[in-house]
Amino acid sequence: MFPVLLWGAGKDSIQVLSRPEQYLYAPEKFFTAVYNNPATHFFAHESSLTRLSIYSTYNKKNGTYLLQEGNGGQLFGADVSSWLNLSGKTKVWGNASYITGKKRQIKWNETSDFELLYPYVMADTIGGDQQTEQYRFSGGYSGKGRLFTWGLQAAYRSKIEYRDRDPRPKNVVSDFNIEAGGSVHTGPLYILGVAGGIRIYNQDNVLDFYSPNGNVYIHTMTGLGTTYSRFTGDKTDVLYKGFGYQAGLQWLPVKGNGWRLTAQYDRLDIDRHLKSHNNLALTRLNDSRIKGSIGYRYYNGYHRSAVKATGLYMHRKGIENLFGNGTGNIYDQIGSRSPYLDKHIHFRFEGLYGQSYSNRFSWFLQPYAAIHQMNTTYSENQRQIKINRITYGVNAEIDKQYRKSFFQASFGTSYTQTGNSLLSLTGLDMQSTMGQMMQNNYDWLQANKIQTHTGIHWETEIKENWSIYAETNYKYIHYRNEGNYQHVEITCGVCF
Repeated sequence: MFPVLLWGAGKDSIQVLSRPEQYLYAPEKFFTAVYNNPATHFFAHESSLTRLSIYSTYNKKNGTYLLQEGNGGQLFGADVSSWLNLSGKTKVWGNASYITGKKRQIKWNETSDFELLYPYVMADTIGGDQQTEQYRFSGGYSGKGRLFTWGLQAAYRSKIEYRDRDPRPKNVVSDFNIEAGGSVHTGPLYILGVAGGIRIYNQDNVLDFYSPNGNVYIHTMTGLGTTYSRFTGDKTDVLYKGFGYQAGLQWLPVKGNGWRLTAQYDRLDIDRHLKSHNNLALTRLNDSRIKGSIGYRYYNGYHRSAVKATGLYMHRKGIENLFGNGTGNIYDQIGSRSPYLDKHIHFRFEGLYGQSYSNRFSWFLQPYAAIHQMNTTYSENQRQIKINRITYGVNAEIDKQYRKSFFQASFGTSYTQTGNSLLSLTGLDMQSTMGQMMQNNYDWLQANKIQTHTGIHWETEIKENWSIYAETNYKYIHYRNEGNYQHVEITCGVCF
């Protein structure tokens, strides 16, 4: 499918350097959520563009950091993305990417996709560097009738992560999404979109030991420093199987100024099976998320302005299945309990104002403020972590087109302050390795921080409808009394 998309790129003859306004300018990236529906994605752009790029990223964390995600690493990748206007009634898009590299000093986690699966990961106190390799493919189609649009899109991600010394995880991930949608003109000014889809997730999480000195103690984590003690110690083969679904609404103007609204519900249930015990379903994670946004865009002459509010509510419930005495490695389930609960509430308010002069020069400012509340509990042991944060920030962007070249510079800074936080780990020895891990992660979560980032993008036309580009991005975060984080990314590529 993807070679067909690339072959069709020549159908749109608009000059390649006129396209950054549709793809790169801050105002055009301000309301991207309304185009997540494959049917409304029909209206995302007007002209076609294909980008081929290679890139490298390097990041380093000093001081305190989230141990389960490591203290940095280096990745290399290649990416091909295309959005094609085949006709006034047909749009197609696709993406293929590959990433490889190393993640450094991961501890208390031998499972991939930690952000998706926590707290139900397999862990040990040794850890170390991990090699990672990931492929991702996606594509979509959207068609248009007189008053309707319809669309279909799908994505597949495959990843393998491993280590070449004990303990030796070999994690194989497959993650598939498919979504269908439709939209209808509700009148001369607005479009209503509806979409829904499913997700299928699997991870084979296997740990091997080659040392003659014996295995490392493996913790079957259940949240806030607790483990499933009955199945902890030598359980090294785990299978994660997940199924999810999502549904969403979008409201957007047919063209130009007006209101934009989104609402979406996502649900994902993931079971953790012990392969060595006849695929015993040990735990289940129920992850539910409600998110939405509302905003208004107003363009008048060379003035560009917009406002937006977004919100997210996340509810993660952990279920531990209970079993009777095993006979012949067969365990009968006798009940279940739900001691783990992780709730997040996030609101963000932001504005945009700038001026754009005939695609030759533009500037934009984006101030914003956000609040985030996190409350994680484990009722069996009366344990709790509570974090409350508020963030203020501003982003700035300058765009300049000169002859056959386009230049973009961006800068942003923000300050995050944490208040009214709580760490209560009843019954846990804070001097133990488990206690030290929990204290470390809490210190990182509740630290005040200052963040800055800069970016430069340069692009020049080399022939009609073809350009080459290079960009670099740098991010720095200083955590008060807890260290810092640095991230560098360098990209180059070709557009047509």
